[in-house]
Order: sequence, then C-alpha cells, then structure tokens
Amino acid sequence: MNMNAEDEKDALNKLAAMVVSNSEAITLFGGQLTALRQFIGAVMPQLTGAQCATIAGLFAKGVENVISSTNELPEEYHRSLLTQANILLAALEEKKSRRLY
Repeated sequence: MNMNAEDEKDALNKLAAMVVSNSEAITLFGGQLTALRQFIGAVMPQLTGAQCATIAGLFAKGVENVISSTNELPEEYHRSLLTQANILLAALEEKKSRRLY
C-alpha cells in the first residue's frame, strides 16, 4: 500500500492523538491509584481484627465476582487483579492476627 504525503501526515496525526489520549488515561489512573493507596494506608491501622475478617471475606467474594464476569479480558488483567488482591488479603490477615477482637 503506497501512501502519499498527505496520508502519511494524517496517519502520524492520528498516532500522535492516540499517544496523548493514552498518556492522559494513564495519568488519571495513576491519580486514582494514589488516592486509593493513601486511603488504604489511613484505614488499615484503624481496623479491628473482626473488621479485617469481615472485609477480607467480602473483598474475596467481590474479586471472585469480577473474575467470573470478565472472562473476555486478557490473562494479564486477571493475573494483575489476583496479585493485588492477594497482597491486600495478606495485609488484612496479618492485621487480623495482630489485633484482639
């Protein structure tokens, strides 16, 4: 397929717009992730062992529901979700083990 100069310019402009759009999406996601991390850091020390146990059960069930309803997404999505979920569940378990009910 031969492209003339105008077609090449149009293709490059579309590519540049896509790069800008993706950069903006990543920036927004980064901000959201930072807010969630700060929230978790503020909430975790306040939880009792009983609260940790309840939250862990509800969270695990929620993750299972997400996995069962997102079969069409790539394996990398599920692997990332499970990795992060396991980190959070381990933190809840550790916190639950340290605190008295």
